[in-house]
Amino acid sequence: MFEAINKNVSKATQFTQSELEYFDSLLQLKIVPKKTLLLQEGEICSFEAYINKGCTRTFYINENGFEVILQFSTEDWWLSDIASFHEKKPSKLYIETLEDCELIFLSLENKEALLVKIPSLKKYIS
Repeated sequence: MFEAINKNVSKATQFTQSELEYFDSLLQLKIVPKKTLLLQEGEICSFEAYINKGCTRTFYINENGFEVILQFSTEDWWLSDIASFHEKKPSKLYIETLEDCELIFLSLENKEALLVKIPSLKKYIS
C-alpha cells in the first residue's frame, strides 16, 4: 500500500525497518473522487499529501474572478499549501482533484512526530 511513498522518501535517508514501519503508521490512505476540492480559499491546510495515483491542480482566483493555475501535480508528487499548513493561516489557494485519486495524507501533528523520531528527514520534508 505504501511502497511508492516509501521509495520516494527513501531517496532522502536510509530507514531502519522500525523507522519505516513508524513512518507508515502515521500515514492515511484515501481514495478521493474526481472534482473534489481538497482545499479552498479561506481554509487552513491541514495536510501534506503524496499522490499515489491521479492528478490534481492548485490554483487561485484573481481579482478579476479568473482561475490562475499554479501547478498540476501527478503521481509520485507531494501537494499542500505549505505556508498555510505550517503557519496555520487561511489559504489563498484551491487544490482540486482532476481525476479519481489515491492520496496518502500526513497531518502536521504526525509530521512533527516523524521529524522528532527521524531527524534526518528534516532536509527532505521540512
